[in-house]
Amino acid sequence: MNVNDRKLKVIARNSPLSLIQVKEAFSSLPPVEYALTGIASFGDRHKEISLMDEAVAEDFFTRELDEALLNGEADVAVHSAKDLPYPLPAGLELYCLTEAATKVDALVSRSRLRLAELPPGARIGASSAGRKAEVLKRRPDLMVVGVRGTIEERIAQVDSGYVDALVVAACALSRLGLEGRIAEELPFKTHPLQGCLAVVGRAGNPALKTFFAVADIRRTYGKATLVGFGPGNPDLLTVGGEKALQRADVIFHDDLVDKDSLEKYGAAKVYVGKRRNKHLYRQDEINELVYEAAVSGKNTVRLKGGDPMVFARGREELDFLKSRFVDVAVIPGISSGTALAACTHIPLTHRGVASSVAFATGHSIENLPLPNADTLVYFMAGANISAIAGKMIAAGRAAATPAALVYNVSLPGQETFFSTLGELQFSAIKYPAPLLVVVGDVVSLESGNAGRRKALATGSTCETCNDRWRLVTHTPLIKIQKADVRKVSNRRHCEERSDEAIRDAARTWSASPFGFAMTEKNDFSDARRIVRETIGSYQWIIFTSRYGVRFFFEILDELSFDIRALGTLKIASVGKTTTAELKKYRLYPEIEPATESAEGLVACFKEAGITDSCILLPRSDKGLTYLSDELQALGNRVTDVTVYENVFNSEASRVDLSDFREILFASPSGVDAFKRLYGALPEGILLLAKGKTTENKLKSEI
Repeated sequence: MNVNDRKLKVIARNSPLSLIQVKEAFSSLPPVEYALTGIASFGDRHKEISLMDEAVAEDFFTRELDEALLNGEADVAVHSAKDLPYPLPAGLELYCLTEAATKVDALVSRSRLRLAELPPGARIGASSAGRKAEVLKRRPDLMVVGVRGTIEERIAQVDSGYVDALVVAACALSRLGLEGRIAEELPFKTHPLQGCLAVVGRAGNPALKTFFAVADIRRTYGKATLVGFGPGNPDLLTVGGEKALQRADVIFHDDLVDKDSLEKYGAAKVYVGKRRNKHLYRQDEINELVYEAAVSGKNTVRLKGGDPMVFARGREELDFLKSRFVDVAVIPGISSGTALAACTHIPLTHRGVASSVAFATGHSIENLPLPNADTLVYFMAGANISAIAGKMIAAGRAAATPAALVYNVSLPGQETFFSTLGELQFSAIKYPAPLLVVVGDVVSLESGNAGRRKALATGSTCETCNDRWRLVTHTPLIKIQKADVRKVSNRRHCEERSDEAIRDAARTWSASPFGFAMTEKNDFSDARRIVRETIGSYQWIIFTSRYGVRFFFEILDELSFDIRALGTLKIASVGKTTTAELKKYRLYPEIEPATESAEGLVACFKEAGITDSCILLPRSDKGLTYLSDELQALGNRVTDVTVYENVFNSEASRVDLSDFREILFASPSGVDAFKRLYGALPEGILLLAKGKTTENKLKSEI
């Protein structure tokens, strides 16, 4: 339509403030005739609905006006810009956004008291949750109550004594000529569009849009562009991304961008990277920085590693800017999740091997997705590798499923580590981000070409020295030796026994068909005393290592103890290696968890409902108390008894760790010994643990 052909039909809410806002909007335009119709919106008719504590529809104040526009009953509607829904209803578009005279909030109060002067417990009226939060942040001793209605109606609640003060937009008071009621302007965070007016009309009317454009402050805005930098190698930046960076006045970039490659661009560079537990800016602060740069007239690039819409909060930033009417473009980047296939030669799909692939985030273990796909790629998985592997095994994936850890995809320092889910469930890696995990049979297509992995084994023995996947160097950092009888003491006793009760137990056992000879020696350790005097009181004996078996039976041999007397005890073994040692004595455990861990033993005892039992636990001097604590929590009585010691191998020598891709740890004491020899755990090497307790020790040291 030609704007001057007829009167414009204008619609607005029928409050005094809204009608004044129409005049203000048209005052900055070329003269034009218009007819104004004021109507009550849903929000105006339902003042009983609080805006402070209840969720309301985004079109609470605009619904009826939008319908009038779409039905052709009006040409344009004039709104307070902060009342507009996002996105606008289909068929409507914003013609004009006006400049705000001020965006601050003001305080209206009786006797013109300032916020700091209000007495404790004073009632202060507010119309939004944001204003309530701002008040309580500064004056938690005040009572904030919801108020609704026109500005005049809200001020009347102050004058009547219903509230002692009121928070309201300063621009609204100014438009109504009520500046004299302002007690003070408040340093509150306000809506970025507060004070701005919005003219909305039907889409597809270029004449009207051109007419209102003369007052549209968006003409002075710069353009915002979300750009994907790709996996890290600047050669993989798209042509579109390169052009956007060349045009930019300011670039907000994160950690996943090669900073040296940005030097050629003339734009100002602002680092807004976020790493785990290390955020220079919160996400909402990043959004504000980008927004402020764009509305100040700068061509603004938000540069993000990978693709901005893949695990990168791109949509959040897009919505933040578009809801504030900033023009935004998005330029895709090559995601590191797909780039790794080309960079490592691990295909994500392969005929006859994998026909589906899923991408997931490993950032949150509590909400870890486990997609049903042949190949899984986990982003942001560096801190949770072991937990991811454990959950995948628990969900049905075979422990032998091949996996790859890929660090610095596409960069000169790229490294790929091959393993299995079974190994990774007890692992740690001291790496900066980004680290991706690829799981599936496709990994084996490349791992077989990678050659045997160089690994350093640190335990007293080397179970993996003949592993066909590894080239193992064994440098034992601890030595195992029988406990010094002068130093050993058991951790806790099964029950309190009087001397007479101990003598009775000894007499009973020595008189039995499988009794053992008593000796006059008085230098027994607790281990020897327990065997000699109280072993008949136990129902279970648990072995957590081959050494526990070996040295326990050495004690039996020293005491000339007839092994057949153990026939009444039930035996539990932590796993197959310990069980193999027991078989040397023709003993076979009733319990052996598949996981070869203390956690597995606890799970077996829980499942079997074993409680109120007396349990003997031969162990090392440095063993953790997890197993004993958990078994006691089930209602059992546990005696920890030291039968061997882990001591630092003073003959161990340092090796060049840069030659190795993996370091294998068999026990927590091995981790301590490694730190004693090398000073710290190394970066960039996969650290594999035997069991959960050793894994926990590793992670506590990283």
